[in-house]
Parts: sequence; C-alpha cells; structure tokens
Amino acid sequence: MRTRIVVGTAILALAVTACSSGGGERLGTGEDYTVLGALAELPGRPSPGLMIQTADLTGATEVAGLERPDTAEMPAMHEWLSPLLGNTGRANPEPGPVFVPIAELFNIQQLNNHAEFEEALGWSLVDVDSFTEMTLLPRQQLTVISGDFDDDAVLAGLPEVADGVVTYGEGEDFSHNIEETSVVSRLGRPLRLAHQDGRVAASPSTNTVQLWFAGAEETLADDEPLAAVATALDEQDVLSAVLLSGGNFQGAQMLGQMVRSEHLLEELEDQLTDLPSVGFGTVGIGWAVQDEQPVVVAAYHLGTESAAEEAVPQFEAMYRDGRIVMRDQPLGDYIETLSVETSGAVLVVRTRSTDQARPTFLVDMLYSRDVPFAHQ
Repeated sequence: MRTRIVVGTAILALAVTACSSGGGERLGTGEDYTVLGALAELPGRPSPGLMIQTADLTGATEVAGLERPDTAEMPAMHEWLSPLLGNTGRANPEPGPVFVPIAELFNIQQLNNHAEFEEALGWSLVDVDSFTEMTLLPRQQLTVISGDFDDDAVLAGLPEVADGVVTYGEGEDFSHNIEETSVVSRLGRPLRLAHQDGRVAASPSTNTVQLWFAGAEETLADDEPLAAVATALDEQDVLSAVLLSGGNFQGAQMLGQMVRSEHLLEELEDQLTDLPSVGFGTVGIGWAVQDEQPVVVAAYHLGTESAAEEAVPQFEAMYRDGRIVMRDQPLGDYIETLSVETSGAVLVVRTRSTDQARPTFLVDMLYSRDVPFAHQ
C-alpha cells in the first residue's frame, strides 16, 4: 500500500472539507511522481518564507544504481543514502546523479539508531517511496510520505490525542523535554501523527495533523506561482526539488544582512548592477537525469509570460558572467549553463555541475540568496 507524508505549517490558512486533501494529482513514485502532486498533498496557502522539500526516493535510488536495504540497519543504510545526499566516500567515490533534499522528519543525523525509529513508529526510511515536507520557521512543520507500509504496524500502540491523531511523546504541542529526546524527536518534542488511505502525516502541531486528516479544499497546488514553478520542473522530469515562496531575493537586502563593512558593501554593490532587473519571489530547484547525464534545473516565477521572455538575456548574462557575491568567484566555476528558456511565466535554467561543485551547490546559493538567486 502506498503511503504519503506532508510537512506543513499551522500558520497556513486551511480550508477543510472531506476526508482527503483536495486536488487531482497526489504524491506518487516513478511515472506517477510530480512536484505538483507533492504540492497537492500540502493544504493551505503559502506564507512568506515557506520552504518545500520533496523527492521520489525510489526513482532517485534507481537512477543512481543503488540498492535499498531491507532493514534499517547500518552500514547498509549509509551505503544507500550517502550518494543520494551528495556525499562521497570509500564505498561511493561519486555522488549520486540526483540529490535528495531529505526530510527533517527522518532525522538522518542519527542514522545509526534508525532501527529505533522503526520500532517506535512502525515504519522507517527504507519503507518510503516518496515524500514532501513543508516548513515555515521558526517551528511550524508538516510532513507527508508515500511508501509500502504494514498497515497493522504503522503507528500501532501510540496513544490518541485527538480524533484520528496519535502522539509519540507526551506534553503540549511544541513543548520540549530534554529527558525525552530520541531518534524520533531530537528536541524531546511530542510528534503528532495520523494514518489514512495509505498515507502518514506528522507534525509537532495537533491542529495541523487534524486539518490534514480532515482534508483540505485548497492546497499549495492551487497557488499560481508555486504551481507554475512545479509544473516547469515537472516538464524537466525532475526526481527531487526544493521550492521557496515569498522570499526576498533583492541583492541589496542580502548584502545589508550579510556585510557589515561599509567599504566592502560599496564594492559589492557594484556587482548588483549586473543582476537581473526583474524581480521574483517564488523559485525552485530540481534534480534530474537527462540523456543519462545529471542536470540541475532552476525555475524562477517572473509574474507574466512576457516578463519571463524579456528576462532571458539578463539571466543568460548572469549565469555566464555572474560572480558569487560572498565568495567573489565566478559562477561559471561551479556550473555549466545548458539552456535558458521559458515555460509560461517561469524562466527555466538547465545547468550541469562542474567538478568544483557539490550536488548541493545551487540550493546552497538559494538558501543564502546569493547569485544566481538575487535580483536588483
């Protein structure tokens, strides 16, 4: 049976209706996996600073030629996941072709103890086909996964705290107990969970899980900028993605937050004139394999189709000549630009990492709002 988990935030405005999240597409795997389907698992509207991480874990495993272990035991877990996380080592001298932005729920920092995770919740990462996780700092979160779970074991024996919602750990929502830290909860915070129709949802908020369990008429797939970016990534057949909504990508804002020296600020401000003049607030990065080669795709929602088309030369110039502000190094040292094109109101850049770049390079730049994720 397929199971799905969604990570989201209680700050989202949620419209509750029937017993399942609204929208036609759902989180799947293989040919059924889409980023838009992952958004459809997440109820509500986006709030500023919203981040979504999603991946077809089964698809990424297959294109990397890796073997999924049968149990959550080391060292098999490490040998499976390490290449997917962009790491290298004696057993995997090369990272996998697709980077997986792993959900925080899985707590891979304690991978050695993941068998305890399975014992506590009745499932583990080895059972997961795909996932989507939505986070809004400082503490709101919701996760949904699909996978091959044992319905008799998943969440079995956990006490109920609300209709359809069980808990791992005692206490009020978001409370912390350092004596209750575990592989399931690094902060000793109770985790609320629900299971229905082959899906599992998890969040530190009882209300968030209740809303997911009841079903939402409106999901993030109904937000036009997010849906457009997701669709553009799906057109590139990505197997994993990170999306940010409502962020401030203005270069001057980034410099004001990161540079304290007025002299240095003046020098760096000269670089801002080379950034695209068109603004964007919703962006996404996806990882794919095309023609048997790894490709990293960046997608920017520019508001209108005409704005996207007019911005193509500016983005071509930024990717060709731009410099990473906080490293003062050419962007071209890290990525090779394959194409710059449009998909409706979304500008799509296909890239390939150079030997100097980790698979996480572009997402690292996204988190820091550095080039190529900055505008004038």
